[in-house]
Amino acid sequence: INTSVVKTKTFASIIITTNKKDTVEILRGINSFFILILIILVILDFHMHKILLVFKQYYDINSNLFTTKLIVPLIIEIIVCIIHTPPFFNNFTITLSSINLIETIKYKIDVVLFIGIFSLFKFYLVLKFFFNYSRWGDDRANKICKESNISHNVLFVLKAELTEHPFSILIVFYCMVLLIFGYCIRLCEIAFVQNIPLEYFQDWTSFWNGFWCIFVTIATIGYGDFTPRTFMGRLICILASFFGIIIFGMLIISLHSKFSMTSVETRAYTEIKTTLLLRQLKKRALNLILSYYRLNRV
Repeated sequence: INTSVVKTKTFASIIITTNKKDTVEILRGINSFFILILIILVILDFHMHKILLVFKQYYDINSNLFTTKLIVPLIIEIIVCIIHTPPFFNNFTITLSSINLIETIKYKIDVVLFIGIFSLFKFYLVLKFFFNYSRWGDDRANKICKESNISHNVLFVLKAELTEHPFSILIVFYCMVLLIFGYCIRLCEIAFVQNIPLEYFQDWTSFWNGFWCIFVTIATIGYGDFTPRTFMGRLICILASFFGIIIFGMLIISLHSKFSMTSVETRAYTEIKTTLLLRQLKKRALNLILSYYRLNRV
């Protein structure tokens, strides 16, 4: 998608055009091919997971994806994976109406914008990879969790990794929130910048402006230079703020635990402080004795 800013003496608009170059269509075709491979791998992954559950004797040998309750997550995962922009999918628009500062305006929005937003759901694969390849997500950890009567899931693995590597995990999550929500808010807002008065115009053509808006929102700075005006944009800011509060809260807790003293360090600190106090008391006692001696001499 190509974007350009058109300004008059009083108004400004962002014009969106679909790129029809052969290179783009070839890249979309390659993307569709890899999406098909991804769906096949997802089906094979769930099939192997079912075989593993049967091997562990959680289910009998005649069990299938329905009896093992894997069919629902399989369908959800296929739907998420299949969302992408196919080749030759150009000039498909939907018409929406919005009340501007002056009048009601009808917008023709390219469906590719919405596909770009929902395709970001594929980031769930990061969590899936994180769970499957973490040392806290193997069979031994699963067995110990069951013996301890706790759930062995992504949340447990995340808690364990945060305990071991809090700062690196939180920094990665913070960068992911900036990238995902910054890209989403740009796509939501860019389509509705039509006939906006120059004093209220916001240039959403730059990716950095979307990242900047999410950054100042999460950091609770709120400069107000870039603010969402659409319902979806405001919803994205609310979600970004929610995740930002969690990340900053966990970062503060990690910093507190990192710089808090252990029991051994506390004991050493108490002994050193006691030694310093005794040294000060001895010094004051010596000064008192010297002062008394000088007075008696006089």
